[in-house]
Amino acid sequence: MTRILRVPLKKNKGVTRGAISGDAEDFPAVFLKGIHLVLNLSVKPFEKFVFGHSSANYMRLVRQKSDFFKRPHVIRKGQTETLPRFLSSTMPIHSRIAIHLHDRGGQMHLSGMAFLAGPLLQFPEGFTPNLQLLLRWVHFIAGITWVGLLYFFTLVNTPFLKELDPPARLKVVPLLMPRALWWFRWSSVVTVFAGIWYWMMIVHADAHNAQTSGGRAIGTFFAIWTAAFAVEMALLMAPGEVLRKAPVFGAAVGLAVVGGAWLYLYLNTHGWESNRLLAIGIGGGLGWFMMLNVWGIVWRAQKKIIQWTRSSSATGTPLPAEAARLSGLAQLAARTNFVLSFPMLLMMAVASHYPVFGP
Repeated sequence: MTRILRVPLKKNKGVTRGAISGDAEDFPAVFLKGIHLVLNLSVKPFEKFVFGHSSANYMRLVRQKSDFFKRPHVIRKGQTETLPRFLSSTMPIHSRIAIHLHDRGGQMHLSGMAFLAGPLLQFPEGFTPNLQLLLRWVHFIAGITWVGLLYFFTLVNTPFLKELDPPARLKVVPLLMPRALWWFRWSSVVTVFAGIWYWMMIVHADAHNAQTSGGRAIGTFFAIWTAAFAVEMALLMAPGEVLRKAPVFGAAVGLAVVGGAWLYLYLNTHGWESNRLLAIGIGGGLGWFMMLNVWGIVWRAQKKIIQWTRSSSATGTPLPAEAARLSGLAQLAARTNFVLSFPMLLMMAVASHYPVFGP
């Protein structure tokens, strides 16, 4: 916790600088005590208003009942220059509230006390909360990039390319798609793995509280959602064209996803699993499925299409017949990801704001 206050003070001789530290809950007391410890000032009206007696009475023995002072310390006049070092050795940096008192050549203003009503920054102690915050932050940034590009490809880019003449398309695709797909595929990796890392910490905490193992929750996560992707891949690679018709393909993938979510809940509902664990187990599973779509289908197809387009633009030869088939597969996988992004984002919201699966 860190709070910096600067109060203009007037001392008889020179400039007074002091610092005092303490926990947020002790902040008002620490602030008032700090003024008495480090100053020998002509601020009698202020002293009378706040303290009711002279600050010189406080220049003797300092005792604090809280953990701020572990033992009594004597602070005497003329030793104020050693106070910051003395206090900084008493409290750890991450829980310090620093109050810097200095002279601006004027009299102390009561407006400085208004800082007491200001907000205090309270940072959780320990490494784990800070790591979780970092993972969520990275997860959000990468996820916005990934899903934003997904929506761009589906809603803007694909219809736009269809409107272009073939010569214009040969120029646009090699310039636009490599860069866009680089950000698309790598933001999917960062999103998924930052999210899974964060989720595994939740699994570990829930399992630890229940004195059990979270291995089943993690193992079934990867097994179920990888199997769901395998079903989709089998439909895309099957010889029958009817399986890739939108109604048939959509129904089959929908059944695989709904069945995967049901199976995950069925195998991981023992009473100790939290709402966050289960909701992310489903939403994160959809994210895993979508990332496999990006790397296993979309990028593999688009990589070949970009190479063929470059070659066609350079030599004037037409695109191979395989290009149309791969483009259709990539578009089908991208549309699947577009649809799945909605329940995936819903489960992310459910994890923290709608405890449908438990506490």
